[in-house]
Amino acid sequence: MDVYVLSLSDVLLNILLIGVSILGVLFLIFQGLKYIIGDSMEKKLFDKRLEQIKNQQPLEPTKYQDIQIICKTLKESYSTNALRPLDARMEVLYCLYRMVVDNKQALSNAIREDLHRDVGMCVAEVNSVIHEINFLRKNLKKYLRRKQVPTVCAQLFGKSFVAREPYGCVCIISPWNFPANLSLIPCAGAIACGNTVFLKMSKYSMATSKLIAELCDKYIPSEYLRCEYLTGREAIQECCSAPFDYYFFTGSTYVGKLVNQAAAEKMVPATLELGGKNPAIVDKNVNLKVAAKRIAWAKSINAGQICVCVDHVFVPRSIKKEFCEAVKNSFIKFFGEDQKKSEDFGRIITKSAAKKMKEIIDQSDVYYGGEVDIENKYVQPTILQNVKIDDLCMKEEIFGPILPVIEYDTLDEVFEMVKQHPNPLACYVFTEDNNMFERVIAKINSGAIYNNDSIVHLLNPNLPFGGNCQSGIGCYHGKYTFDTFSRPRAVCNGHTRLDLSLKDWPFTSFQSWAVDRMAASEIPVVSYL
Repeated sequence: MDVYVLSLSDVLLNILLIGVSILGVLFLIFQGLKYIIGDSMEKKLFDKRLEQIKNQQPLEPTKYQDIQIICKTLKESYSTNALRPLDARMEVLYCLYRMVVDNKQALSNAIREDLHRDVGMCVAEVNSVIHEINFLRKNLKKYLRRKQVPTVCAQLFGKSFVAREPYGCVCIISPWNFPANLSLIPCAGAIACGNTVFLKMSKYSMATSKLIAELCDKYIPSEYLRCEYLTGREAIQECCSAPFDYYFFTGSTYVGKLVNQAAAEKMVPATLELGGKNPAIVDKNVNLKVAAKRIAWAKSINAGQICVCVDHVFVPRSIKKEFCEAVKNSFIKFFGEDQKKSEDFGRIITKSAAKKMKEIIDQSDVYYGGEVDIENKYVQPTILQNVKIDDLCMKEEIFGPILPVIEYDTLDEVFEMVKQHPNPLACYVFTEDNNMFERVIAKINSGAIYNNDSIVHLLNPNLPFGGNCQSGIGCYHGKYTFDTFSRPRAVCNGHTRLDLSLKDWPFTSFQSWAVDRMAASEIPVVSYL
């Protein structure tokens, strides 16, 4: 019988593997206990807070003139520093998390009622809010930690830090097209940073806006967050005139300019999430059916009413017909021959917007689709061909399920046509040629650029979401949300134990020599003493 003798290296390797396995199991147990205990403590705090909120009087419906009073109240709440401690922020974030989780189905139903969107996309929108709140809860402690940086010789034996500080009272103005995502994600970020928040919802998504306002009143203390769904231009005007410390706006470029102007007059910062005519560029060197399907999918989400949607597409002249057929077949595969009967295809938000879509279609060469029912706010997925740069469909952002297809021979033609419009929020390229993709990156100055797909980059919390110039100012999502709603603050800690009088008057030649060499010198070792 053969006996296998382990070598010393084998024994040590086995011991190491067993040790690593034990540590791994202990780590998982620790993480599980940490999650259970942490979640249990947060739940107790939440239940206690919920009882307090239930006992508070229901808030009266807000009138336009009340915005000034609400702003003043929220600024006073901020000045108490009640949201400065980490625990206080985590508590409110947990309340917001529970608000969304407990009412997930109701929120999904409200979104569907407003937009006739498919059930899956409605649930996905609510889930995106939950994921973002959890991301902030998981990382907030790390983000709030002061970051120590090197100190220069002029601060001899001192310490230098960068801290993140809240702005104060934040005004968030959200749109109708993704009423839960585009209101509650910025709201969570602002609260995580220690700000108080006034959230103005859109009148066009009334079912969702009203529900979120009612839920905020029920779940979140009114001294930290007020949510309203005021209608009309007067609401925007009142928001702009109130003395908020920060503005976060998502919507049209026209209204965004008004908000930015109001912020500039008050000398406060603003983040603007706008839109633009987002181009897609299809190359010959690509799987055409896959590219067409992904572009058709992007154009179908929310009936094309999404700021990062493909607005128009550039296709090589030689494959234009093949591409149009592939997009058409994708529309039919998604929603059937009669898309009006589909439960998954959305509706245009207003009759006036549907009328605008009809005007575009009536003045264009329709390859496929073109049916419009203004009364029922239905616009069929439509492909336009023989499009010129000065056609009506190319004047401004379409924001609907209409896809203009523009033929090209060279990339330089595409770049020239793209330059006719302001910087887009997103640019989509479909190619297997990485050199071509790099050329587009260098030539088109968009907020984001994506090769071989569209829109789904929004799901990555590690990527910034924002525009460039006319398509937006600033960005958010993930860590970028925290950076948006907080400001960097220099924190320096010196002492009086040692006083080198090199900077005192009268200056000697030695002082001039020493200061000249020390002022900008960095001593990392000293900085961490």
